[in-house]
Amino acid sequence: MICRYCIRYALGQCLKEHPTLQGPLSLQLSDGRRFPLHFDCRECQMHVLPPAGQVFSPEF
Repeated sequence: MICRYCIRYALGQCLKEHPTLQGPLSLQLSDGRRFPLHFDCRECQMHVLPPAGQVFSPEF
């Protein structure tokens, strides 16, 4: 999933404003699943990736 909302920006850790900040970020659900985040700062987008070892399969 691609989001225009950037959690790094919301936390005051925008890499455009603070290029020395590094380190991975992820979102963790209450059931323990952890979704890694990838940041495309040039396009000002945040990508939510599937949990490690899982293939994304959308349920409609």
